[in-house]
Amino acid sequence: MINICIFGSSTPAGESFIRQIRDKKVNWNIYCYSRSNEKNTCIDLNKPNEFIPITSDQESIWISFSPIWLFANFFSFLSSHQSEKLKGIKGVIACSSSSSITKRFSSNLYDRQLSKKLLSAENKLVESCKDISLNLSILRPSLVYGKVGKYKDKNISKLIYLLRKAPFLPIPLNSGLRQPIHASQLALITLDISNKIIDGLDSSLIPNCIEIGGDTTLSYNKMLKLLIKALPKGDPGKKCILIPIPNRIFNF
Repeated sequence: MINICIFGSSTPAGESFIRQIRDKKVNWNIYCYSRSNEKNTCIDLNKPNEFIPITSDQESIWISFSPIWLFANFFSFLSSHQSEKLKGIKGVIACSSSSSITKRFSSNLYDRQLSKKLLSAENKLVESCKDISLNLSILRPSLVYGKVGKYKDKNISKLIYLLRKAPFLPIPLNSGLRQPIHASQLALITLDISNKIIDGLDSSLIPNCIEIGGDTTLSYNKMLKLLIKALPKGDPGKKCILIPIPNRIFNF
């Protein structure tokens, strides 16, 4: 039996991944790490020296739904200074974001800094796993949404909050396209890659970075209009007026 160690389990994708494992009755030992959920093993990724690994002779896969810059620093410290804590790991799967690529040349400074932060974390994780010959898959979802159990996303849910609070909402006149992906879809892809690692698939057949999106491609404007349309009758968000403005003014 293999151990599955989940970091950032208190997220919609993390919760969905756990549920899918249980629904499919997969014979794995599941160990959940979280900073906020008291039912899981408490962990602070900023304090890797305090991390206590699972004491088991069985092989394990580490899966992270936590912010990749935190997980990359955490893993890099362990691989460089406390490699004994990584004993038995067969592979690593970490979630990043497509923003690492799509926002490299954005006119918005915040977006460019985010892209740089994501790419730096990805590269650090790639180097750490390469140094100790570990399988690594970095998932780059475009926009994760959905509520699973008591956990909800930090993308669509925040937009709905704004729609409900603001009488009008300025939006960029021109924006790139997005492919929103539900947390359960992201979890299913993670489960598929986990099985490939466990089955011993040649690591060269599992890409280091995998860009993934949902079934529909939408502009930012269209996405917001669909959100407003999907809100229940009488919801205050339905009254919000969208006002497209030039990108330069919006960024300011």
